[in-house]
Amino acid sequence: MVEERQAKLVKKLYATFCGRWILCLITRPWVSKLAGKCMDSPFSKIFIKRFVRKNNISLSMHTKKPITGRLTIFSHGK
Repeated sequence: MVEERQAKLVKKLYATFCGRWILCLITRPWVSKLAGKCMDSPFSKIFIKRFVRKNNISLSMHTKKPITGRLTIFSHGK
């Protein structure tokens, strides 16, 4: 079902003028850099729960481990 929706989206992106325009825009280096800055910011925290649930990731064996800077990573084990 998800694959079917993705296939339809890809077809629309490549087969329509609007889709090609969107592809042209989102593949620009400045858009990639902006998205990277957003994902490196505390704002990206809101996406983690959905990502973990969608990908069936178990966090039961992971612990928060502080690193230098403002970020926190998960490490496996104790």
